Amino acid sequence: MNYQSKNNSNFAWFIPVVLVILDFFIIGGDTDLMGYIIIPSLVGGLFASFILWSSNKDMSIAIEGDKLKIVKDANNSREYLKEEIESYRISTDQGKTVIRICGTDKNEFELASYLLDLNGFESAMKEFLKK
Repeated sequence: MNYQSKNNSNFAWFIPVVLVILDFFIIGGDTDLMGYIIIPSLVGGLFASFILWSSNKDMSIAIEGDKLKIVKDANNSREYLKEEIESYRISTDQGKTVIRICGTDKNEFELASYLLDLNGFESAMKEFLKK
């Protein structure tokens, strides 16, 4: 069974667009207020989008053959053989999806992300561990 998670981190760049649209509703049609309301929302939205995107852009989970590969970022990844996995847990905490893998050596690896789409991961993981 092969599985690859979907990373939706590129959608973080819609935050400033949504904020600017909301600002247009707030100011009505008054162009005098545009610099006071829209510019700070645009700058803040771009900053927030960059932080959210940069902290989630490399995250992925893949099941390839007999290995589970979890990537947090370019420098932090883990590979597990199915014999090395004692238990796993998938939960949601304040909008984040949290995955915790406990190995047979009692070490835990945790991945938490707002923008990682894990549809079908639990069934793929059950199939992976059952083999």
